[in-house]
Order: sequence, then C-alpha cells, then structure tokens
Amino acid sequence: MKRIFKIGGFLSVLFLLLGVMTVSALCVDVTVQNTDEGIMLQWDASGDAYYYEVYRQEGKNGEKMLLAKAQDVTFTDSGVTDGKSYIYTVMPVKTDYSYNGQNGAVFAYRVGNVKITDSGSEKEGLSIKWSAVKGATGYCVLRKAEGETEWKEIGKCSKDSTVYVDSKVDAETEYSYAVKAVAASVEGAVSEAVSLKYIAYPKLMGCTSTEIGIRLKWSKVPSAVYYLVYRKTNGSAWKPYALLDSEYTSYEDREAKAGVSYTYTVKAIDENRKHSFYDDGLTMRFLLKPEIKTAQSDTEGVKLTWTKSAGSQGYAVFRKDFGRANWKLVCLTNDQNETFAVDTTAKHDMPYTYTVRAMWNKNLSAYDEKGVTVRFMQAPGNLQCFTETKYGNVLRWQKNPEAKIFYVYRKTDGGKWKLIGSTDKNIYADSKAEAEGRYYYTVKAFATSIFYSGTAQTVKTFKDLPKATGKMVALTFDDGPSDTITNGVLDVLEEYGAKATFFVVGQNIYYGRNAMTRAAKMGCEIGTHTYSHIDLPSSSSSLIREEIEDTDALIREYTGSPAYVARAPGGALDSSSAATVGKPFFYWTVDTRDWESRDASSVISIVKNNTDDGDIILMHDVYESTLEAVETIVPWLIEQGYQLVTVSELMQYKGGITPEAGVQYYNGFGT
Repeated sequence: MKRIFKIGGFLSVLFLLLGVMTVSALCVDVTVQNTDEGIMLQWDASGDAYYYEVYRQEGKNGEKMLLAKAQDVTFTDSGVTDGKSYIYTVMPVKTDYSYNGQNGAVFAYRVGNVKITDSGSEKEGLSIKWSAVKGATGYCVLRKAEGETEWKEIGKCSKDSTVYVDSKVDAETEYSYAVKAVAASVEGAVSEAVSLKYIAYPKLMGCTSTEIGIRLKWSKVPSAVYYLVYRKTNGSAWKPYALLDSEYTSYEDREAKAGVSYTYTVKAIDENRKHSFYDDGLTMRFLLKPEIKTAQSDTEGVKLTWTKSAGSQGYAVFRKDFGRANWKLVCLTNDQNETFAVDTTAKHDMPYTYTVRAMWNKNLSAYDEKGVTVRFMQAPGNLQCFTETKYGNVLRWQKNPEAKIFYVYRKTDGGKWKLIGSTDKNIYADSKAEAEGRYYYTVKAFATSIFYSGTAQTVKTFKDLPKATGKMVALTFDDGPSDTITNGVLDVLEEYGAKATFFVVGQNIYYGRNAMTRAAKMGCEIGTHTYSHIDLPSSSSSLIREEIEDTDALIREYTGSPAYVARAPGGALDSSSAATVGKPFFYWTVDTRDWESRDASSVISIVKNNTDDGDIILMHDVYESTLEAVETIVPWLIEQGYQLVTVSELMQYKGGITPEAGVQYYNGFGT
C-alpha cells in the first residue's frame, strides 16, 4: 500500500523514516512505487502542460539533475541504487516552453528486487529461499493456493532471514509463492513467483543386515514417481546411490562390505522431478551371517561354535524348543572373537534348534532360519575300566535311557582319540589292547547320527566310488549356489551317501560359497554356468571368456580347482561358443521344470515317470520346492537301485568316455 505525504517542516524526519512521501505544489501530486525496473513515478495531469520535466536529487544534499521530458504522466527511473534515498521533482511545461509555475516533489527509497534462489519440500512443509536485498529491513512472504487469484501475506522475516518454511500445506494442492523486501513503510516489488507442491518425505521404517547386504525400508509417498536412495559412510557426504520406481518401498544394498557401517536415507521425487525432504538417515553395519560349525552336548549344556563375523560387537544365540515356532535368546557374547557359547538352560534328552546372529549397536545380522538341531544328551556316567581280563580291557558305564548306541574312543599317551568300536550295550571289550600299553578311553552316547553326548568332533568321510555295474543317474543343479537351498540338498545327499553336480552362477558364489565348498568336499562336482547367466550363442567371444574366467577364479578360490565341466544357460549352445568356453558341456535327459511349476509333487512325478539308467536330471538349487522334492527323490532313486553320481562319473562308468572340451553330452552313454 502506498502512502502520500506533503513536503513540510518534518522533511528530515520523514526522510529518516524512509517512507514513500509525496509533496503537492498547487495541483500536481506525485507518487512513487518500487518496481522490478526501478522507481516508478506517477502524477496528476496538468491541463495546459505540453510535457513534464522529471528531476532527481540523491539525498537531501545531492545535485538536482534532469532525467527525462515525459509526454505521459508516468516515468520509471531505472538508474537507482538499492538502499539509497532520492527526491524527485516533476515540472509541467506549457506549449510555449514556459513553466506554468506548478511542480510536484516526492521522496523515495529504493528497495531492491527479491530473487528466489531455491524452493522445495522440507520435513515441516514447503521451503522458499531468496537472496538478501541491500537496504531491506525485512521481507514479506506471499502465497496463492491453487484456484486463488489474490496474493495473501503468510509470513514476515527479518532482514537477516532469507528462508521461510510454510507448514500449513496440503500434499495435494499446488501453491505459488513470492517475496517482497520492505524498509520501514516502503515496499519493494513482488518477486517472480515459484509454484510448488508439497511432497511428503519417506519415513524410514528400518535398516537391517541381510544375508547378502543391507536392506532399507520406508513408507510409501502417494505423489512419488521415483525414490532416490542416498548412502554415506563415516565422515563422507551423502551420495545418490539408487533410483527406484515408486512401486518399491525397500532397497537391498548388495555392494555393502562386511564390517563397514553405512548410513542411508531416501527422497521422494514427483512427476515434476521435485525432491522431497530427507531425514538424517539410519545407520547399519553389514554383518555376515555366522554359520554354526558345531552344536553338540557338553558337560554343562549344549555347546555351539560358529564362524566369526567381521565388524561385529558380539553374538546372540537363539533357540527354538521342540514343537515351538518362536526363537528365544539364550546366550550373549560381547566379543567378536568369542565364537562359542554353552546353553546351560538346556534340559537333558530334549531336542533344540539353534541359530546365531552377529550384533552391532543392538542391530542383528541375518541368521540361518533352518538352524541346527541337537539333543542335549547326558554323557554315560560312572565309566569304569577292567584290565587284564581274558577279553582285554573291559569298559562298563551307566547306560543313558535315550541312547540307541554307544561309540567307544581310545588314545595312548600323546596320541589322538580314535574310534575303536560301538555297541548298544553298556559294556565293551577292547580285545586289541596290548598288555603293556597304557590307554585312555571315553564313550559317547548317540540317539541318532546328529544327537550325541560329549564334546569331541567327528570327522566325516564319504563312500567309495560307485561300482562299475548297476544303474546310475546324475542329479544336476543349476543357478546356485544358495547357502540355504544348496546346503539343504547337501544334507540329503550326505545322509544317503549320494553325489550330484552343481553348475554354479559366478555372481552367486560369494553368497553361497560355504555350500559350494562343502559340496566339493563331499565329492560332488562343481561346473560353470557362466558368471551372469548369459546367452552364449548371442555373446561375443571376449565376453564369454571373461564370464568363464571370472567364475573359474571364484570356484578355484573356494574349492581349490576350477570347473572341469560346463552347462550352457538355458541349454543354448553353438559350436563357436562351445569352443570358446573350452570345457565339456552337459545337457539333460530329464527336465523337471522345477523353475516353472515351483511344485515339489510335480518335480517328483516327472522324475519317477521318466528316469532311466544313464539319465541326467535337471533341477535348480534355488527353490524351496526343489529342496522339498529332493528329500523324496534321492531315497526313491536309491530304492530303485540307482547309484547317484556326478556327470563325469556317469560318463566314465556307463559309457567308458572321458568328456572332451567343446562337446555337449546328453546322458551317460555319450549320446
């Protein structure tokens, strides 16, 4: 709003107030207004004026100078300086170029233009930022909501504040904002407007360490078209890390390094590519899942040992009681190097399932959901040894009612424990003991092959090579390894003394490396399925070589030797790509299509109805349904008289063939 004042005795006072002051001489009234271009003057028309002379004086003591001869009753002085005061005089000139004796004078103060420099969504609402204006004593923030035509003043800021956050906004409404500077009662021009919609910021719901990385979750934002995930490490700045479509409300960082802490946050981006506010983020350290190495009965309870997780601050041991679905915490350690614990709350002859999680700042790593099951069995008590009997050294002990069999171990001075026999009684005669020898004995009670007393570890061995006669098939698994599924398959194979061939994908090896190492130690064969499951016929020779070499390097790292055999992804192979790979290829004769059905009963039916001597059976060790099927297929094949061997063994025993590089084989007979 303009204010008009007459020149009078209070000139100096009014000048100090920096107001817009107008003086009328006779009939000419002049008003001033700050605009984008400068200071605009307007005055009343004089009936006999030919034109008007406009004069300017800088301050009270400045030199008066002619600015313009205006034909109209308005003039804009664009040569003004922000923060300075001026006196303007308007003189009407008649047609004979004489003054009519009338003039108008006015004091003006130049308040500069506000320029909005930034705008966007903050946590509390919409934020407007602008550049400071010289001479301003404050700022007014104006707003128009969608559908409104008039500006409304919504806030005032001091001269030192150039940011304003409007918290009274609706996420579905578009708003226009403008700012003008003020100096006492003088108002500057209204800035160029900006239009905004409030974008609600994603609220972080949690950050957890998974088997393969760190998973971040957040709330859905209705107006979001994309989500931008940011990541930083200690002391670093935020960096954009992943851009996701709005259908996602979680992200798994698979590039996180074990033992390293990361902080994550998320922005929502709307259709106009405007970003929401983001909060301070959530911090998580990627902890590798501890793997239980041993779980067995000890004197005081169930003793567990597990692998070390880099960067952890300790470990939490969880237990599920028999028939219960929920895990409960039973042990804690406060040292990353303390990788063992004894559950002293376990009761004798009760089966328990255990799992272990690494800890960091009250956050937990992923864990083996299947766990390891063990029964806390009471060790045989009151062990006695009777020497120099006609049967040798005779051992007696108190029998455990839960025990099905007892294993007897012996060692000499400085020697190691050796198993010398087993019995289902509570007496055993060591007839091979020498009269002059000095021996130490101990006994373990076993309920099953995995439930036993005592703390000594057993060394697992494998069955001899298959007999050259008899029926054979080769179970093969593609696309792994997976710690969960592959290890489950290996459990079944190990139980029945069987072998299989695993055609692994290189990019999955790190996450399933322990299962692959275990498979190799069991005598299973590890083959390559390329690094990223590429289509061989449509790939360049250089890419194929890179895929095979990278996969071989990882297989060698965790098993000691590269892959000898290969399988083409999807079975697609031509002579050129086969030669480039340089390994024997193995197709299949029985396709379970487990990837399609995801149904264990379907897989079992296909195997039972289509398997014959020398067949190669295709499955994938990445599906729970496949593992479920394997638990039935393996014992059924053995019952039918089949020996379960690797593809190389199948070729050797059925066809007497040594597989050649670049050749694809379909069954054990080489056809």
